[in-house]
Amino acid sequence: MPDEITSKTDMLQEVLTDLPEGVRNFLETPIPTLTATTAPTDVDSAIIAQGILAHNLNTIFQAFEGLTLAAIPMYIGQLNTVNQGILLAGL
Repeated sequence: MPDEITSKTDMLQEVLTDLPEGVRNFLETPIPTLTATTAPTDVDSAIIAQGILAHNLNTIFQAFEGLTLAAIPMYIGQLNTVNQGILLAGL
């Protein structure tokens, strides 16, 4: 971090800059368009609905490929305004 942070905005930008690349990319990655499905009414349509769900989940997970699961809870709190306020109050 720089020796002097002149404003809250500069400090928040510095926090975002310190995030690992995978987490920064996660913040800007939209959930992709998913295949629509309807509520199943029999066994065959339930099997098809589960296949569509599996495909949709794979599509979502592919969008976040390379993101480590441990990084999510570790860094997501940094974007919480309450945590940022506490950090700023401590300065």
